[in-house]
Amino acid sequence: MAFLNGKIDKDVYVQIPLMFEMEVTKNKCYRLKKALYGLKQAGRLWHAALDEQLQAFGFKCCRAKPCVYTCGSDDVMILLAVYVDDLLVIGATESHVKSVQQQLTSVFNITDQGNVSHIIGLNVDYDRKACTLLINQSGYIEGILMKFGMDKAWAALTPATEAINTLGPWEGNPASAEEIHHYASLVGSLLWIAQGS
Repeated sequence: MAFLNGKIDKDVYVQIPLMFEMEVTKNKCYRLKKALYGLKQAGRLWHAALDEQLQAFGFKCCRAKPCVYTCGSDDVMILLAVYVDDLLVIGATESHVKSVQQQLTSVFNITDQGNVSHIIGLNVDYDRKACTLLINQSGYIEGILMKFGMDKAWAALTPATEAINTLGPWEGNPASAEEIHHYASLVGSLLWIAQGS
């Protein structure tokens, strides 16, 4: 529902899909009042609305990482990380975090998911007493191994032999559309792991 908070910046007209069309809607188009999911500018409009509100609350956007916002001083710093419509609030005390959540709830319809244990493919293990935060991707990696049928594979330090020519022209049948999609999905998953932690 986050994208519905974006203020639409220009007139966009849509037709009712055929399966929902009735006699009264036939041959009519409608002007959108809200940014809908699937609208090409919906993500940008949502981020602009969120950014405007966070700045009104006193948060400053980090120049190096525009998805990170800070508020407060060195003594009492609150960090807020944004990934599309997932927000992670980090504060020195629980009351600081609750205060930010209340501010956000006053403007947006948000759901508090409690202490974070995983977000965007990262496992998060926070120990308040020991003041430690451990982040890993083991759950995501195990899921990827299962998805691509490699969960039972034996690990090897050097899985390829020197006899394999990876630079020469391809010999054999061209890859099907399904194989190309499968390969692209695998490479994308590996790239996500490489940049994650």
